[in-house]
Amino acid sequence: MLVELFLPKIAAAGLRAHEYVVTQGGSPRNKFQKRYELKFDRLTTVATRKALPCELVAVKGLPKPDGHTMLEMLQRIRQKNFVALLESFEHQDQFYVIVEHFPVSLAQIATSPPYPTELQLAAILGQVRGAVTSRFC
Repeated sequence: MLVELFLPKIAAAGLRAHEYVVTQGGSPRNKFQKRYELKFDRLTTVATRKALPCELVAVKGLPKPDGHTMLEMLQRIRQKNFVALLESFEHQDQFYVIVEHFPVSLAQIATSPPYPTELQLAAILGQVRGAVTSRFC
């Protein structure tokens, strides 16, 4: 039985062992429940975990030829103003990256489906409240 060793990959990536995200086989649909989609440069799915903790995450598909390079780049980025890579999957001809959910802007909501969901409305109100609070307090 051949066991894949991750330590050489971690060292080559220039990361600490606890920062390295092992790419899992299979579809992210097995672990995440789709809530809604947003269209940025590509379609991004906002989902929740099926198991605890049920936080919101963003799921983005990356085609395999460029996806591996993008995945390696996301592994290395550790900056507070950049979303953190939480998990990654390899399924069929794509890599899927699971990253922290980021607040949805009003412009993004305006270009999304015509009727926002309760969760999307909550995101809008949270942004408006944050803007008003920071401006007047």
